[in-house]
Amino acid sequence: MAVPSNDAKSTKPAVPSEVKIIAGIEAFSGLVYLVGFLALLSITFSPILIFLSFLSFAIAYGLWHIQKWAWLLSLILSIFGAGSGIFVLAFTGASESSLFGGVPMIILDLIVVVMLLSKDVRRAFRV
Repeated sequence: MAVPSNDAKSTKPAVPSEVKIIAGIEAFSGLVYLVGFLALLSITFSPILIFLSFLSFAIAYGLWHIQKWAWLLSLILSIFGAGSGIFVLAFTGASESSLFGGVPMIILDLIVVVMLLSKDVRRAFRV
């Protein structure tokens, strides 16, 4: 008589490489927010930076573990980030700080959106 396997990993979907990359980007963003918070701690207390840091780490964790809420939250925040970056760039013009700070963030947000909407990633998250 065959004994059924209780291997939990066999039913868990494989994490696509795109998801690993996006989770890494989210974790890096969390680290950047945390460093920004620590740098501003002596000047002013910024609870927004600590919240964004926590949120980025939570999204990275959720993405790595194929949680639908993390996929949706990452998609919403990336669309918002790209849209607001384009809006700010359109109204402030091209300056040195926007070209070295704002434009790479817009491009990164757009890459994340495209990766989140790819067929393999949507299949992994069942969306």
